[in-house]
Amino acid sequence: MMFRFRWIASIVVVGLLVGCATKQDFERLEKKADLLKAFDDDWDLFKELVDIFTSDYPGMLNTMREAYHSQDTETLSRTAHSLKGMLRNFQAEAAADTAFYLEKKAKEQKMEALDKTIDKLAKQTAAVDKLLQDLVSQKK
Repeated sequence: MMFRFRWIASIVVVGLLVGCATKQDFERLEKKADLLKAFDDDWDLFKELVDIFTSDYPGMLNTMREAYHSQDTETLSRTAHSLKGMLRNFQAEAAADTAFYLEKKAKEQKMEALDKTIDKLAKQTAAVDKLLQDLVSQKK
């Protein structure tokens, strides 16, 4: 497995040098390798957790929106905390930080303008979902 990664990484580095690949391509490969390590190279577990994430996060975002509109700080805080944990499992730190911000503000009962932050988190989470789906589809 490590040999294959090194071979692919070498191709990307060569591609960078001749302009055929982007820095983001290499970073995506590094992220894939790091994610695999985090899941002990267990693709089945990784795919299962991606499937759970993909099916659960839209409902969690809806729950946060409803909690915001009803000023339910406990539900917003708890749901943001849960989503934060899921995002950290996939090393999606920017989105996890946004979820943490929502969690913290809800605990402090400072709910003003959090709807915009929830929208930001929704965009970040959709981007994470797309990346994860791309990684899962690359499994051969």
